[in-house]
Amino acid sequence: MTVQIVGTTRSTTVNSGSFQLTDVPSGNIQLRFTGGAVDSTATVSNVASNQFIEIRVQVNGSAVAIVNEARTTKVSLCHSEGNGTYHLIDISADAEAAHRAHGDAKIGEPVPGMAGKTFGAGCKVQ
Repeated sequence: MTVQIVGTTRSTTVNSGSFQLTDVPSGNIQLRFTGGAVDSTATVSNVASNQFIEIRVQVNGSAVAIVNEARTTKVSLCHSEGNGTYHLIDISADAEAAHRAHGDAKIGEPVPGMAGKTFGAGCKVQ
């Protein structure tokens, strides 16, 4: 099945019952589910740019309905690639402590283990 944000080119394939869409516009959005006998839309209200939204849908014949929705705050961290370089990732606030324990930090914060160094734009070590 495919999920598309109506009015955009953003879409993805549903794998094992889950999917992820990025760069979702703020406000009320409509998700269009298509594939097999399914051709249905569902509305997600009040989407904010600083959120991860996990939704659970129920497919009934050709229709899809949202049955549960959970929202968490999104946090951007410079994530270690293990070779001395870093890249920016977005994670749930619930996962922040675990990432920080492995040496991740926000732009402008000190680089763990490098005295006097901070993360600059694009997670470049300064």
